[in-house]
Amino acid sequence: MRLFFRSPYSQTATYPNAKQVSLTTYRDADGQTSAVKASKATELNVPGLPKNARHALIDAIPLASLHVHLGGTVSPELLFQVAERNKLLPLIGEAQKEYHSAGDLRKDYAFQGLNHFLKFYHLGTEAFRTEQDFYELTFDYLKSCKKQNIPYVEIFFDPQSYPHAPLETQIEGFQRACTDAKKQLGITTKPILTFVRHDGFSPDKAVASAMALLDALEALEKKRPGTIKQFVAVGLGGIEDGYPPALFKPVYQRAKTLGIQHATAHAGEVLNSEDIWNAINELGLERINHGQNAIHEEKLMRYLSETKIPLTLCPISNLLLNNVTSLENHPLRPMLDRGLVVSVHDCDPAFFNEKTVKDNLHAIAEAQDLSPKEIVQLARNSFLSAFMPDTEKQQYLADVDRLAKQFHASA
Repeated sequence: MRLFFRSPYSQTATYPNAKQVSLTTYRDADGQTSAVKASKATELNVPGLPKNARHALIDAIPLASLHVHLGGTVSPELLFQVAERNKLLPLIGEAQKEYHSAGDLRKDYAFQGLNHFLKFYHLGTEAFRTEQDFYELTFDYLKSCKKQNIPYVEIFFDPQSYPHAPLETQIEGFQRACTDAKKQLGITTKPILTFVRHDGFSPDKAVASAMALLDALEALEKKRPGTIKQFVAVGLGGIEDGYPPALFKPVYQRAKTLGIQHATAHAGEVLNSEDIWNAINELGLERINHGQNAIHEEKLMRYLSETKIPLTLCPISNLLLNNVTSLENHPLRPMLDRGLVVSVHDCDPAFFNEKTVKDNLHAIAEAQDLSPKEIVQLARNSFLSAFMPDTEKQQYLADVDRLAKQFHASA
């Protein structure tokens, strides 16, 4: 298995029993780091073990996908298909750069960090206008889940990221795709109403925008009763620095009064453990998205181990956004060893070399030499972390355990 990606920084990735692979930087003639050309894409060779029990186990085992952004699933090809249909070509990026094809856009998918990545994320989301656009976006991702044996999905649904599509249009396209996926693919899908931390690019505007979204949702509920109950949780994503969780406490409180009972948020992806503590204490989190920087504080590690608040980790995203130096050094393994409820997810697969949930699990399992039992535990954790009734969890866990027994890998 090989991961292809472009990194704007020089790194060295090391893996057990594998040669070191240098991740080089490409520079312009003046010596400045530039976006890597497609023809110069760096190859990261994750050690290619034979198709042994571990690989077969990962391919076969059921998982829940709990950490994926709807806008992060749009491939450049689908984006240009939608943009052409909506007469929006060429796409205009940073510094008025024009993109005329999917290939042109993909060449610049070399991110210097989270903030840089988000500029490309929002470039894509602005092209979505119609119910059919949102149907195709959602159904395409769910088809990929079917291929991976992922029967349950919770998607970060962030209406603020689609300024040219009314909320009702977004929800109708999304829900129609989820209904068809249930009928045709056997996949259960739940949206997480996700607020954008940096919407408006000032703290006051971000909170006002989140409240305006809840106003629109409340109005839509009156028109279409049952709209709110479709959302399994509220979430918070985007730029961490300058947008502390406490800002959004009134937003989370109001969402709960409207009937959205569960709470999750991104925290500790870029900032330190203090961001995680603040998110837990201010927002009443039941699950943490990313949170890998908890590894740097012993008190927080003990707390997470004792309370079993889950963390949804995204190894390839962390690597390509320069939040970890290598997959070998990713904190998943020590977190798992300490008894934290961690699971593996894909975050924004279309931007990270189209690497799926299973690709992430293959990569981290090889980099950290995870045992079959540890892989089974990660699979179990994905369902244990889901916002679903315990009776449903037990059904999925039984499926995982049956598969594990076939591989003699019970957790």
